Amino acid sequence: MKTLKHDILLSCLLVCFCIGIGNAEEREAYIKSMIGSVSVRKGQSPTWKDGRPNMVLKEKDAIRTFVESQAEVMTSEGSILKLDENTTMEMSTLKDFGGGTQATKVKILNGSILSNVKKLVNTGSSFEFETPTAVASIRGTTLGLDVTGEKTLVKVYEGEVVVKPKGGTTATSVKTNQMITIVKGEKNAKLETMTEKDKGSVVAPETGNAIKQAIDTAAKKDTTKQILADTSSKAKPQADSLRNGKVSDTTKSGAKIDSAAIKAKAALDATAGTLHLTVVTPADYMHVKPGTPVSVTGKTVGSNVKVTVAGQTASMLASGDFKATVNAPLAPGEYDILVEANSPSQSQSVTRKYVVDAQTQLFLQVSSPTDGQKFGTTFITVSGTTAVGADVTASGIKCQVSSNGSFSGKVPIPDEENQVTIEIEATLGNQSQTIVRKVEYQSDLSLVVTSPVNGQIVTTSTVQVTGQVLPASNETELAVEDAKIVLGTNGKFNQMITIPQDEGQIVLEFEAKYQNIVKKETRTITYKKPIDDIKPTIAPLSLPNYSKTKIIPFTVLDRTTDDEITFYRQIDGSRESETGRPNSSFNLTLEEGVHDYIVYAEDLAKNRSVQVGGTVAYVERSFQIQMRKPLGSEIIRLPPSTPLGSSFAPQYTVKFAILNIPDNDRRLVKQVSVTNLATGQVVTQHDILDLEMEFDIDLKRGINRLSVDVKDINDRIFSAKDLIVDVR
Repeated sequence: MKTLKHDILLSCLLVCFCIGIGNAEEREAYIKSMIGSVSVRKGQSPTWKDGRPNMVLKEKDAIRTFVESQAEVMTSEGSILKLDENTTMEMSTLKDFGGGTQATKVKILNGSILSNVKKLVNTGSSFEFETPTAVASIRGTTLGLDVTGEKTLVKVYEGEVVVKPKGGTTATSVKTNQMITIVKGEKNAKLETMTEKDKGSVVAPETGNAIKQAIDTAAKKDTTKQILADTSSKAKPQADSLRNGKVSDTTKSGAKIDSAAIKAKAALDATAGTLHLTVVTPADYMHVKPGTPVSVTGKTVGSNVKVTVAGQTASMLASGDFKATVNAPLAPGEYDILVEANSPSQSQSVTRKYVVDAQTQLFLQVSSPTDGQKFGTTFITVSGTTAVGADVTASGIKCQVSSNGSFSGKVPIPDEENQVTIEIEATLGNQSQTIVRKVEYQSDLSLVVTSPVNGQIVTTSTVQVTGQVLPASNETELAVEDAKIVLGTNGKFNQMITIPQDEGQIVLEFEAKYQNIVKKETRTITYKKPIDDIKPTIAPLSLPNYSKTKIIPFTVLDRTTDDEITFYRQIDGSRESETGRPNSSFNLTLEEGVHDYIVYAEDLAKNRSVQVGGTVAYVERSFQIQMRKPLGSEIIRLPPSTPLGSSFAPQYTVKFAILNIPDNDRRLVKQVSVTNLATGQVVTQHDILDLEMEFDIDLKRGINRLSVDVKDINDRIFSAKDLIVDVR
């Protein structure tokens, strides 16, 4: 019943992953720390480059460690993966679907990893480890994985892991302090409870008392049984720091005290004035292969200290660090390494146990060349896989064997048209295996086009052409539609060519030449213009209420190449248009008066920009003022009874009309004012209701000079002056 529940859980996670993958963004991880020799492969590149701390790892990137080397990788959400020596790992999937949903898949090709995976809060998130034989799905767990040959060992230190054989359907729940072994070809996985020996001294990342546990373990094995003591107030803070520290690097079955812990412990022992021996590697019960070298390293504190490892003198540094190498026996079993430190007055020893595994069963698989394969070059590549640690030769030439058992090498063959026998031999200890391949040298010109294929539909102006031309010689040439194609050393080609952007069928002609031989191949493809769903944009996005210029320019932007733009103008409901190229300017010509305008742009695919519209007032002609009263000069006689020097001020009505306004639209008049220059009085009107206007203004005795001023929307002023009213 538990198995069924876990199968349902895995299915749900897979469905969530598939639903969101279209909108997924890539996450990142980085190398948090590293010791020794570490290499990184970016993507599908065949080249491995030196790793470095803080190097970013993206999806499909791989990292591997070598002998006596380790690395610690942290993902963006804080999960930690610690790689032991001789380990290869690929960040297969690093996806973020938004909303806290993430998918992570880590491929372990070989070696040992200790992981602390942050708890997955979102139910749609997933975190998987994949090995050549097993898949482990987790939701926040501390676990270790050991991948050797065709076997995967999963140890769960905290949490729960769902493990199933790769390609299988039966899943097993592995909980805290349990472990399971998945062997290729075996249906029943072995679920066991971990013993203290199984656990070793491996501790989970982020465990606060990790260094204390490691030191306590070393102290118990110390034959002098020296114990850390707070011998002075100066030593106590260092001792407390040491007890509360963390183990930063792990191996297959044990923990290594990091450099900070060693330095703190050394300082503590120095204050106590005692000899102290610390063994860093190997960890207890570390597994090694028969006959392989085992590195023994550590540090001593004291004066004139000499260290022997298995009876041999170790190399020492002035800092007290030491190193030695012991060759593992050929027979499998459990063995001890005795490390002894001696000073003139003290001595101390530490014993480390390690396990020599049974010799790996030799196998040999050759992927290239195949029997009867024909080559047009005098050097051919031999490649395949074998047991890890095996040596491989091809016709007596040694091949390079990687840490995961894959091998490759170059073998020369005579440039004669006859059959050549190549013997590929693998040896491991006293085992050997041989595979024979018979190949032929072919001097005739051959042309193989793998892409494009006939009938292929393309929507871009560039097309990828791939294939191979043999023989791979400096005299061999290849052209596609008169464009020269670069050939690799093996005769393969992979290049982009440009095709006409005319919809319909296009015939590509491949022509290979070698000496006096010519061979041709054709491929017929169909070009279709891509669907254009990109809307053009228009600027500016608004029209002014008033304009002093007759022309308002607009810019139309469109990212579709070779498109055509139609620019539409609508004036008071009447529409007109013009065509042009994308990313060019179009003009809106204003008509005098107050009118309603709408402009927008449209491309060939009928994608339409936003509409820009509004009411715009524009006038370019001059207004005219037609006076009704006064006309030139006018005399007003006061009644005889009006005494001189009185404050009597008669009121006078100025009458006039505003002419020559487009459409007689009073909205084009911004302001009208009448001024009596004799008194300084100004009468102003802003809201023009009628173009026939009357203004009442006060007069004084004597000459009153009046001025009528009309201001249009462009702040231009038109005036009627020299208007005189003589009050007598």
